[in-house]
Amino acid sequence: MSNCLSTTPTVYGPVISRRLGASLGINLFPADRRICSYDCVYCECGSPRACAGDARAVRFPPVDELRSETDRCFRDRSRRGERVDAITFAGNGEPTVYPWFPAAVEVVQRLRDVYFPDVPLAIFSNATRLREAAIRNAMRHFDRRFMKVDAGDEKTFRLVDRPMAPVSLDEIVAAIADLDSVELSTAVVEGSVCNISSLMSEGFVSVVKKIKPIGLYLYPIDRPAASDALATADMPTLEVIRAFLQDRVSVPVMLLQAKKNRPDWYSEAYGRTHHRRVPTLYTPLMHGAHATA
Repeated sequence: MSNCLSTTPTVYGPVISRRLGASLGINLFPADRRICSYDCVYCECGSPRACAGDARAVRFPPVDELRSETDRCFRDRSRRGERVDAITFAGNGEPTVYPWFPAAVEVVQRLRDVYFPDVPLAIFSNATRLREAAIRNAMRHFDRRFMKVDAGDEKTFRLVDRPMAPVSLDEIVAAIADLDSVELSTAVVEGSVCNISSLMSEGFVSVVKKIKPIGLYLYPIDRPAASDALATADMPTLEVIRAFLQDRVSVPVMLLQAKKNRPDWYSEAYGRTHHRRVPTLYTPLMHGAHATA
């Protein structure tokens, strides 16, 4: 099981993102805790249940601390001329669970405007708090909103994402559908838990049509998962799912490759060498095309 917690400070990276290129991460949680409203079977950070304890005892970094640390890190990276393709709320948990999420978004957006004015602000979210007006309004400040949906039916949703919040798949879909210009991220899971048949169903097609995303990314597990009984889906399997969906929805369906299938130039060293740009990350790809970032 991978432990990403001890290496995730408030600002980290840039790291190589399959969707965003050189991404500077924003983590709103303590470095030694994973705090999430899901307990996804494939998460590389392990289970939030294992480090949950009493949630009231968690010390969330206050907004003032977030502001000073982000300002210091942004200023340092800007002075060094580091390449940053995106600034991304991710880290070791669901960003919207942070108690002062709207204020955090405002802080980071203002500092982005100072140090990296041309860099998009992105978020990866499971949408469990989108029904709250303050969270939904804060989401509109992001340039790219990646929302996670891993199933087309309630049973598979509960097997794969294992929600710890009182929410249903239908509620998640309805909440995401209220946002404009959403990009869907969908993990393809094989092994002791499998969602392939759920993704290749009219139920998932209906989910995509209701949300009306500007793009759908299918991706295999790329890091050690919380469960050792899972496997990385191969490219032929992903291609079959992609073809099934692309025949039924009007949005581009893209495949994100696991590290072992990426081009030789696309490596962790890329973020340091800058020898070659990551290809355009969001374009309507033709039939059979792949996204590599």
